[in-house]
Amino acid sequence: MRKLVPRISTALHHRRRHLTHAFLFCFLVLLGSQILFGFTAYESHGSTFTVSMHQEAVAAPSLLMGAKLHVHTVVMIPTALPSGKRRKYVNDQFLRQEWRAQSVVMIYIMGTRDGDKLEKKLNVSQEVHDEIEKVEGKIHYIFSACRDEGDQMNNPNGTSATTCKVYEGFKHVYSMYVAEFVWRSADDAYLNLQMWFRVAASMPKGHLYFGRKRVPKRDDWDVQVKSQPDLQEQTLQGLEIFGPYMLGMGFLVSYSVVEFLAEMKISPKLTWCEDIMVGMWLLPYDIEWQDCRQMGIHMLNRQEAIEALQSGAIKSGESILLVHYIQPQDWGTIEGDGRITFEYIGFGIRGMDRGWDP
Repeated sequence: MRKLVPRISTALHHRRRHLTHAFLFCFLVLLGSQILFGFTAYESHGSTFTVSMHQEAVAAPSLLMGAKLHVHTVVMIPTALPSGKRRKYVNDQFLRQEWRAQSVVMIYIMGTRDGDKLEKKLNVSQEVHDEIEKVEGKIHYIFSACRDEGDQMNNPNGTSATTCKVYEGFKHVYSMYVAEFVWRSADDAYLNLQMWFRVAASMPKGHLYFGRKRVPKRDDWDVQVKSQPDLQEQTLQGLEIFGPYMLGMGFLVSYSVVEFLAEMKISPKLTWCEDIMVGMWLLPYDIEWQDCRQMGIHMLNRQEAIEALQSGAIKSGESILLVHYIQPQDWGTIEGDGRITFEYIGFGIRGMDRGWDP
């Protein structure tokens, strides 16, 4: 019996050690899963899921040990919680093309707040939860502490939903990725990624802000800050008119611009329309503003694209990089090479037709 005692002790020692290692492994896996999925927490409340967060909760993959994922292009799309129908078309097109994660990553930024001072918390519906499950991690979702819908006029205490989401999106992208370029697209726009990768090498080097540029005129009603006296006095320090910017259909910035915005110690102003405000953020700095039209690249509203194709002003869809206000039926006219044809429409269509048909 004496000879068996050391063997039993040794066996017990090994068993304890294996159990300790197994416990430690499980703990690390659990900790890693929390890091991997950005500490996203869902609390079931009937048919809804409440997002628990400090500043933001992320339903997107992270990397252990603080490493960043290297990717060529990040496509960032501000969207509202109820806009699932729009996202479905965007998602289907993106997943159909089976992009490699090293080439392009697509991220949605949603809001979870409402109220004049963002005092109301919103629930994330079961439909959004199911949508996230369906894409199986191939498309990423950020739930920010931004307003989810609306640009509040004349409210210095409020924030534009889209402006806040884009700023939070830039910070998230910088914390998670090292990229060449970052697109801000839209959930009612078609961004031809196949064309993008054909023209990306021709983009100007350095600090870049690319899109369809607008230079407002003094009598343009939509850029007159004086129509919003509280905003003008309390937030914009007497400014009467907004400056130039890239239209909100979509724009591109170099990663260096994302890094600059993300590392600012003081937040930029988040009030009023996002495309205008991003132009204000970047205007004072040595950043190259590149109008797509100067490169022969078209970024168009839907009606403009249809009329250009029908008139022959554009010979084929190859030079249309982005179409805004796209309708559900338009997605079915996208060819295998990324061209959009609108072939079901025929000739003679007139009118603006800019709205969204759900």
